[in-house]
This record gives sequence, C-alpha cells and structure tokens, in this order.
Amino acid sequence: MSPSLGTIRRVRHLNCGTFRPFRMPEFVSHVLLCEYEHGVVLVDVGLGRDDVAHPYRRLGLGAKGVRPVLSADEPAAVQLHALGIAETDVSMIVATHLDYDHIGGAADFPTATVHVTGTELDAARRRPSLRERSRYRPVHIGAIDGRVQAHTAEPTATIVGFRAYPLDQGENLYLIPMPGHTAGHAMVAVHDPDRGWLIHAGDAFMHGSVLRPERARRDERTAQRAERMLAWNASALNPNHSALRDAAARPDLRVFCSHDRTQFDALVAESKQLARPRHRTVATDAPVEPPARQKETPP
Repeated sequence: MSPSLGTIRRVRHLNCGTFRPFRMPEFVSHVLLCEYEHGVVLVDVGLGRDDVAHPYRRLGLGAKGVRPVLSADEPAAVQLHALGIAETDVSMIVATHLDYDHIGGAADFPTATVHVTGTELDAARRRPSLRERSRYRPVHIGAIDGRVQAHTAEPTATIVGFRAYPLDQGENLYLIPMPGHTAGHAMVAVHDPDRGWLIHAGDAFMHGSVLRPERARRDERTAQRAERMLAWNASALNPNHSALRDAAARPDLRVFCSHDRTQFDALVAESKQLARPRHRTVATDAPVEPPARQKETPP
C-alpha cells in the first residue's frame, strides 16, 4: 500500500494512444489521471514518447496490424505537462496489465511505483508463448524493473462485489484481479468524489457492445471476435462479461474498458461538466453533495 496521498480531488480521462484497426471501431487508450491531495496516480499509462518516436522498434512489427496513429500529443507525459504536472509528481502507476499499449508510457515516469498482479508480471518476464512474446515488449518491462509492486497474496478486500487489493490508505483505489485477456489481467476501481465508483476494466472487454450485445453493430462484433483471438484464456471471457454486465447495470457504478471511443468521449464530457464551478441554488443555498460511498465487508 502506498504512503498516504490524502483524498482524491479529481479524476480526469486521457487518451494516450489512438489505434484505427481495419474494419473495427477506432480505439483509444483510456488512462485515468487521479489527482490526490499529495500526489498523482495514473491508471494505465498508454504509449510513451519513445513509443511514438520509434514505434516498430519498441512496439514490434505486429503493431502495424492495429494501425497506431502515433500522435506526439497523446503520451501521458505530454498531456500532464500541459496541465502543469511534472513526471516526478506521479507517484504510482496502476496497470490493468502489461501489454505495450497499457504500460509503454511508464518509461516517461521513472520515479513512479508500478502496481500489477504478480501473475501478470511473471508472464511478462517469462513470455512463455508466441502470444506473450508478441504482447509483452522487453523494453517496456525492463523500464519498470526495480520499481514494481507485484500483488501475489489473496486479495484482502471486497469492493463493488469483487475481491480486490487496496492500494491507498483512503480506500479510494483498488486492484481487482480478472484474468482472461492475459494471465494476470486486473481491473481498477477508483472512487471519484463527484461520481462515485469508476471501474476501469482494462481489456476485460474490448468494446462497450459487450455490455449490450443485442445491439452490436458489425464492426463492433468484429472487435468482439478479435478480443477472443487475443485472449490468453478465451473460456474466461463469458463469465467475466456476465459479471461486468451485472456491474454495469448498477446505477452507482461506471464500468468502462480501455479502448471504446464512445465510452471515453462520454466520460470526458461528464468529467468536464462536473469540473465547472458549482453555484449554490438561490432557494436552498446548499452545496452539492458527492455521492455516498458504499461500504462492503468481505464475505
């Protein structure tokens, strides 16, 4: 668990890597910027500056198949600079998993501790199969060596119905194991002071159509098929998706994945709306109250 960061003041949504795969929807790399009282935490980190400058040396030739846009404005370090946040202000990166489009930018934040499941770190280091050798890039894993906190014990908390590892002292941040896409894949739960629980599901699903399968378009169904092809354990996807549909049906949760552009745009708009100065009403002169937090106890 990290030293005390205080409470979360604001959560922003950043796209740190756009992809335009053939016959599929445009993909983003959805990163959460969590601004605490005493530091900054990133949930995933997307592509880094060197990935954009030297893409196929760092990402591998297989990245050509998903057609990365490689915009110099998208790396997290560049976007944080525009907000007045230095690389050294980032004390923690919480990785849903270690695929190149989720961890590449960690090299830009050399003082940040990286949190990940122990199973994921082991798979990324050993790369035991062709699939792992394609998705995990040694240059990215080497950049986080010596500053990784790998979570290997049984999770000690229950949050929004899932077993989880608490990552801060304020009960605002949790790592939730959900293997399937990779051997040690996880989700991340963040308590936003304005919106309640945000569930960053990483690649536990690849497109929002998984949450509403009866309305999926053709390009969205193509994305769903690609998800199964990329999965470390495709048999885990159906139960994972079922659990996520149940979670998404709850009005107190916002469940989203890493790559859905529509989900990302909606959350950005919502976040900006909430960030505007709040005016008290003339009738009540009462401040707007944040949503109540749900307390859970382990089963």
